[in-house]
Amino acid sequence: MNPLIGRGDDPRSEILEAAGRLFTVAGFSATGTRQIAEAVGLRQASLFHYFERKEDVLAALLDQTVEPSLKFATELAESDAPADVAIYLLIVNDLANYCSGPGNLGSLQVQPEARRERFREFWLKRDRLRDIYRGFIARGCAAELFAVPDLELATSIVFGLVESTATWFDRADGWAPPAVFDVVAEFALRALTCDPGTVAATRLAAVSFHNEWRAKAVEQK
Repeated sequence: MNPLIGRGDDPRSEILEAAGRLFTVAGFSATGTRQIAEAVGLRQASLFHYFERKEDVLAALLDQTVEPSLKFATELAESDAPADVAIYLLIVNDLANYCSGPGNLGSLQVQPEARRERFREFWLKRDRLRDIYRGFIARGCAAELFAVPDLELATSIVFGLVESTATWFDRADGWAPPAVFDVVAEFALRALTCDPGTVAATRLAAVSFHNEWRAKAVEQK
């Protein structure tokens, strides 16, 4: 076997998948590069062909939890989505991203090593994502869709609800991911909205808006 090739055709992705599982189970500090390399059928020295340091592996994994979500949120913020529809779509999309990778990647950010300066770019992207949540909540308040006593607190609660899901969600428990993500989004809307009775209608409106929005994007390409 070529020492630079793992068991598949994409060693870098294999490394990230194996590291994601090891980091979330054993922790970043307790996981060595030898363990990661062995998990994908590489020599330890070959691992450094793809990532110079173990911190680079963690940085790539952290970026997976925020970059796709930030891209989606930025595009959504440029659309004409009503605030309640936007919040629903943001939450469902973010949860699908947080919980779709190997292990519970969203839980990596609570590991103490993630606070090192090396990962500053991740935290800046995360802050930008939070700002978009805040913007939609503020817009909902202005439109009298939401009623919250404190904008910053409401943003922290909703954003925290989304991020914390990755720490307990596990496909092995038999929960259907879309159903779980929908329930979390509904919880957030019920906490924000002036009229909890509108949540079901908001969900339907969000599905319809998303389908039409994406269809238009395809047509414009």
